Amino acid sequence: MEIDVGAYIADLLYEHEVVNLPGLGSFTGKYQTANIDHIQGKLQPPSKELAFNTNLVLDDGVLVQYVQQKNLLSIEDAKARVDDFVSEVRNDLNNKKEVVFPKLGRLFRDYEGQLKFIAEGANFNTDSFGLPTVQFFPIRRVANQTEQPPTVAPHQVKVSTETSNDWIQSTVAWFDRNIFYFIGATAIFIIFVIYWFFLQQPLDQQAVVVDPNTPETPTERFNISPSQEEDLAETPSSDQNTDQQNNAGQDNELDTEEPTARPTQKSAVIMIGVFGNQDNVRRLVQKIYEAGFEPYTEKVGKLTRVGVQMAYETESDLQEALRDIQRKFEPKARITKR
Repeated sequence: MEIDVGAYIADLLYEHEVVNLPGLGSFTGKYQTANIDHIQGKLQPPSKELAFNTNLVLDDGVLVQYVQQKNLLSIEDAKARVDDFVSEVRNDLNNKKEVVFPKLGRLFRDYEGQLKFIAEGANFNTDSFGLPTVQFFPIRRVANQTEQPPTVAPHQVKVSTETSNDWIQSTVAWFDRNIFYFIGATAIFIIFVIYWFFLQQPLDQQAVVVDPNTPETPTERFNISPSQEEDLAETPSSDQNTDQQNNAGQDNELDTEEPTARPTQKSAVIMIGVFGNQDNVRRLVQKIYEAGFEPYTEKVGKLTRVGVQMAYETESDLQEALRDIQRKFEPKARITKR
C-alpha cells in the first residue's frame, strides 16, 4: 500500500507545534502576529512561521502514531514506513537533491553541507482559519467637480484690489531707486558670458601632463586558477623570447593579431555564493575549475563573492548553463551580470 508520509506532516502542523522526522530533524511552527505592510499593500493575518530544526532529532512518536491511525497499521509497521521515508529523504539530500514537502516547502543542502529549508507560505494557524496574505489598495478620493467656489463679498474684493495696487506701486518705486545697480549687474553678466563662450580655451585643447614615472596598468585578468600562477611566474617575458628567437636564427613571423569574438557572443556571470572564509573560497574555485567552468571572484568589503563567468550566444545556452551550475554547486545560484 502506497503511503505518502510527507503529506501527513502538513496535517499534523495544524494541531502540533513540532513534527519530528526521526534522526533527521523537526519541523517547527512559531506564532506570528498579524502585520500590515503599507508600502507593499499587504495584510498578513496571524500565522505560524515554519522552520526546520536539525537539533531536534529524537523521535517524539507523533508522526508514527498518525500514520498508524490513518492506515490502520500496527505500531511496528507504521514506524517502519516512517523510517523508510526518512531514509529516502536523507539519500536525496546527500545526492544534492531538493526534497519537496507538500504545503510546507523545500529542504536541501547548501554548498557547505548545511540543511536549509524554504517555506512555501501556507498558514497553519487554526485561529485565523488558515487565511493567506491579503493584498489591499488604498482608496483615492476624487474631488467633487460640481462644487462651486465660495462667493466673496464685495468689500473683501475691494480690500484685496487695494492691497495688490499698493504692492505694485512699491515694486515699481524699488526698481526706480535701484535701476543703475540692475543695469550694472546685467552688463557684468553679459561680459562673463562672452568670456566664457568666446575667450576661454576649450578643455580639449588644454595640455595634459603625464607623469613618466607612472606605471602602466596591468591588463592581465584577475580571476586565474591558483595552479596557473606558478606557470605565469615561470613563463619568460616577450623580450626574452624575442632574444632567444633572434639568437637561434628563427625567421618565422609572429601572428600578433588578437582573436576576434563572434558578433553573437555575449558574456555573463552566474553567482554561486558569498563567503567570509578564504579557505572556502579557494575550495569552491578549485571545484569550479575541476567542473570545467571559469571561476569569478569579487571582493565586497570583508566578504568574497564566488561564481562562474562564461560566454554564450543564445539565452537558452545561458539558462542551460545556469541549471547545470545549480545542480552541481548551489540551487540558489543566479545570473547577476550580463
